[in-house]
Formats: sequence, structure tokens, C-alpha cells
Amino acid sequence: AVGAAETAPGRKTFVLAGDGGFILNLGELATAVQERADMLIVLMNDQGYGVIKNIQDAAYGGRRCYVDLHTPDYAQLSASLGLRHAKVSDLKDFSAVLDGALAEPGPFLLEVDMLAVGSFKSIFAGPPTNDAKTDKATA
Repeated sequence: AVGAAETAPGRKTFVLAGDGGFILNLGELATAVQERADMLIVLMNDQGYGVIKNIQDAAYGGRRCYVDLHTPDYAQLSASLGLRHAKVSDLKDFSAVLDGALAEPGPFLLEVDMLAVGSFKSIFAGPPTNDAKTDKATA
């Protein structure tokens, strides 16, 4: 996303990320701040691998393993980097916080507390899979 922001001057770049994938790329935040990348990161933080939880619930009867994360305090992390940050814990506040974030130049981390907001109405469990019986290897 930093590269996309750097190649599109005058345009805001949007990032939509879950905390599981986002935590793998925390170093990118420092680069975004350093380069003043004009980007808005909307981070859906459920303190875990939500999609993997859905897959495990569907495939293994709710037995889960290795899906809960110890995530940083993103407000403190953002402050340490000089990155603007806001957190939404109630969806009624989202629009106003989003408008404020969009008005700010450079990088901005908008964290959505998914534990407070609640789950999506529809469960997303990854891409569709083929039935194993019809997915035969051919030589």
C-alpha cells in the first residue's frame, strides 16, 4: 500500500486489513510515516485470525487452535511512530471518525474494535473450495 500511495500523488490510498495479516507487516507503518504516504489504513481488530476461526468452526466443529493473537496497543504503537490514530468502538461513530481521518494528509490508522462492534452479519471463511471427490489429479 505504501508503494501504491507513493505512485499516486494527490490521491488517498485505502488499506482494509484484519489484525492477523496486518501484524505481519508492522514495519510498513514506519515506512509509511517516514515517506508521508497519503494512505488511510482501516484495521479491523478482533485480536485473532477471524477468517481462520470461521474455517475451523465450519470444518472442525468449533475446535480452534492458534487463532488468538496477542496484539499491540495500536494507539501506543502509532504514537511511538508519530502516526495519527483513532479507534472506533461503536459503529455510530464510524462515519465522523472516517471523515476526520480522510481530512488528514499522510498516513492514518483507523482501528475498528471488532470485539466491541460485533461480528459481520455474514461469516467469511475464505475462498470457495472444490469438492475433493471431483478434484482429481491427472498425470
